[in-house]
Amino acid sequence: MSEQISRREFTNRLIKFMAMLALVGVPVAQGTANYRRSKIDFGSEDGSLHHHTILFSPDGSAYIRGHATTPIISDPDQDPSSKQHLEQVQLDLLNPQVAKNPNGAIEFVIVNSDRPKENGLIVYNMGIGGDIRNPVAVREMEVLTASNPDQQIMVINNAGSGQSSLPPSPVLAEMMKKGSFTPYGLWTFDLLQDKLGEYGDAPITIWGKSLGGRVAIGLAAACGVAGRPISNLWVIDPPWSSFPPDVTLDFLSQVPVAKNYYDQSPYNEARDDQVPDITTNNFQSTLSASGLLNLYNLVYLPRAMESQDGMAADLLAALGAVRGDFSILKPEYSEFGQPGPTEDLLAEAIKRASSQGWSLPDRVRVILLENQSHGVMSTGAGQRVWATLFSIFKQQ
Repeated sequence: MSEQISRREFTNRLIKFMAMLALVGVPVAQGTANYRRSKIDFGSEDGSLHHHTILFSPDGSAYIRGHATTPIISDPDQDPSSKQHLEQVQLDLLNPQVAKNPNGAIEFVIVNSDRPKENGLIVYNMGIGGDIRNPVAVREMEVLTASNPDQQIMVINNAGSGQSSLPPSPVLAEMMKKGSFTPYGLWTFDLLQDKLGEYGDAPITIWGKSLGGRVAIGLAAACGVAGRPISNLWVIDPPWSSFPPDVTLDFLSQVPVAKNYYDQSPYNEARDDQVPDITTNNFQSTLSASGLLNLYNLVYLPRAMESQDGMAADLLAALGAVRGDFSILKPEYSEFGQPGPTEDLLAEAIKRASSQGWSLPDRVRVILLENQSHGVMSTGAGQRVWATLFSIFKQQ
C-alpha cells in the first residue's frame, strides 16, 4: 500500500465508503429531519422534477431565477423510432477502447459513435463503482443516449474498474493531501488527450454525477491547465463535505424509509426486475485480487472529498476552462454538501477568478432540485429520472 495507516483509520474510511455504496446501490435514506418529513417521490406524483436556478454575476453575487419543471423523459423502449438507436448503443458498448501510457490506463467506450465528430463530444463520468459492463450501466447508456442523440458520448470506466488502472500512488497521495480532484483530472487528461484531440475544435462538454461529478470538475480543471477549453461543465451533486461515522450509521438506519420511496416510483425498473439490482453489479469485480485492491483505494476517496479548500480550488481551476455553461445541480436535501454552502464556495471561486482577470464562463449557476436527495440518482429512483437531470441543464 502506498500509505501506512492505522487499523482504526482504515475502518473509519471503510465506513465512509460503505455509506457511499449504500447511497448509490441499496440505496439508503437520508439522515435529516427535513428529509424524513418530506415527500420525495422522484417525479412520480406529476411526472416532473421541480427546480429553480441561482445565477451568479462576475462579482460573485447571485440571484434566484423562477421555479421550473422538467418532465421525466420518455422510455426509449416504448418509442419505435428509438429501436435502431438502441441497437447501435448495444453495438457501441461491445467495443471499449483503452488509453495507456506508463502512468496507467483508462478504459472508455464511445456511444452514439455514428454521430459526426464535428457535432462535439460529451465526456461522461459515472458514479462510484461505475463499470460499463454491468447491466445498470448499459441501461444508463440506453436512456442517456436516447435523450441526447446528436453527439458522441465518451463513457469513462472508473479507475480500478474493467481495464482502467488505479491512479499512481503519488496522485492518490496528492489528492488526500490537498483534498483536490485536480490531480486525478490531470492524470485522466494525460491519458485521454490524444483521443480528445481527434475532435479538434469541436465543442466538448464534461458531465458527471456523484463521485463522477468531482472527477468531472477535476478533469475540467485539468483541461484549463492544459489549455484545452471546454464548452460546458454539468455536474450533479458532487460530494465535498465531511462524512463522519455517525452520519453513516444514521443513513443506514433509514433504509426502510428510502425503500418506500423507491417502491412507489413508477420509474424503478429494478423493482420489476427489468434491471438487476445495482448492488449485485457495480461491485461484482471486487472478489478478484484487482477488485480488492480497487476497493481498498476507493476507501481513500471520501477523505479527498472532505476538504472545503480542496473543493474551492477545484472550482476555481475549472472556472478557467469553461467557456459556455458551468452548472452544478444540487438536490435540496443532499447528504454531500448542502446547496447553500456549495453556492458560497462557487461565489468565492468566481470572485477570485474575476480578481485575477480570468475570462469567466458565459453562465454560472447552481440548480436546486427541490425536495430531492442524493438518492435521486439511484437505480431505485429509476434511470429515466436521473437521465432527466441532464435535460435540466439544457434549459435556458
